[in-house]
Amino acid sequence: MKKLFLLILLTIMVSCNSTKRVKKAMLSGEYDKAINLAIKQIQKGKDNKKTAEQIVILEQAFKKYQDDKLKNIKLLQKDPTAQVEKKVYENYLDLYRTQRSIKPFLPLYKNDKKVKFKFKDISSELILAKKKYAEYLYKQGQSYMQKGEKQSYRTAFDILNQLNQIAPDYKNTNQLLDEASFLGKNFVFVKAYNDTDVSIPESLESDILDFNTYGLDDQWTVYHANKKDGNPYQFQINLIFENILFSPERIIEREKSIEKTVKITEIQTNRNGEIKTDSLGNELTIEKNIKASGLLTTVSQNKTVSIAAQVDYINMNTGQKINDFKLDSQFVFENTFASFNGDERALSEEQKLLLNNKAVPFPSHEQMLFDASEDVKIKLKSILKRHPIR
Repeated sequence: MKKLFLLILLTIMVSCNSTKRVKKAMLSGEYDKAINLAIKQIQKGKDNKKTAEQIVILEQAFKKYQDDKLKNIKLLQKDPTAQVEKKVYENYLDLYRTQRSIKPFLPLYKNDKKVKFKFKDISSELILAKKKYAEYLYKQGQSYMQKGEKQSYRTAFDILNQLNQIAPDYKNTNQLLDEASFLGKNFVFVKAYNDTDVSIPESLESDILDFNTYGLDDQWTVYHANKKDGNPYQFQINLIFENILFSPERIIEREKSIEKTVKITEIQTNRNGEIKTDSLGNELTIEKNIKASGLLTTVSQNKTVSIAAQVDYINMNTGQKINDFKLDSQFVFENTFASFNGDERALSEEQKLLLNNKAVPFPSHEQMLFDASEDVKIKLKSILKRHPIR
């Protein structure tokens, strides 16, 4: 019973609070907010006594909202010099949507009398406003296209994209969008140069410059390692390998004496070598510490390749370098294995694992370059992301 009372009390408090919020929105002139709050309450049940007050507020709020919208539109239309097409269209659209949000709940009753909502039929005005706004956007888009500047093409694209959202397939909008997208892009040609004495396989260059794996392209910048006909390349990025150095193949052998105290369990025997047992016949054991020792021989194979490169940004229209960045990379081949002569109980788990390793052939210079290329790609991508061409 107590829980039911609390539930009823909570419902009353929520209802009162909702009514206060609607009234507050009305008093502050936020008629659209008052309409939305009232509709939410009415959704809970049109026959609810508490809903009657919300219906009255909804009626008043909608009348004021509709009057305000229509007055605002008239004021906008009185100024022929202002670019008001967007505002007029949006005002009509807001009013149309608000009317539609109320209609599903009709009829509504106040004191057993049907409440009359005087919906202004704005369908013709909305269509005309949309047409004028679409024409305005189309002319604006064309105007920016005619400026012939990269940023203007991008602005034109945004404007024409808005047009396509309110009026799909308007005139030749799709064609203009394609043109604006193409002409607003920065096409960047990326090329690798080898200024070292080391031969770099073509397949390695192709892998490093495979920009499909970089994920760098965005709406206004695309990177190509191979020039495509018809693309106006304004920028070039040169990856210049300046130095590639291979270390000698190193084999380092180390010997280490190992001694460790280990605990063992021994079965007890008598003087005759017979196993001792307890009264139940169980074998008797004893724990004791012993010294386990031996000689561990560890062999390490090591080979390193160090790459020094530079990334140059070139303006292809002027031929001038506009930026440059250092790119240094290193790849280390290392293999370690071991042998042991002695009691293996002296070894740690890590040392035991080394006993399972074997000597392997050293990688060739070419293989080392391929292994290092992954780090080169990561660092090149980092440079291009931190210093994008806009």
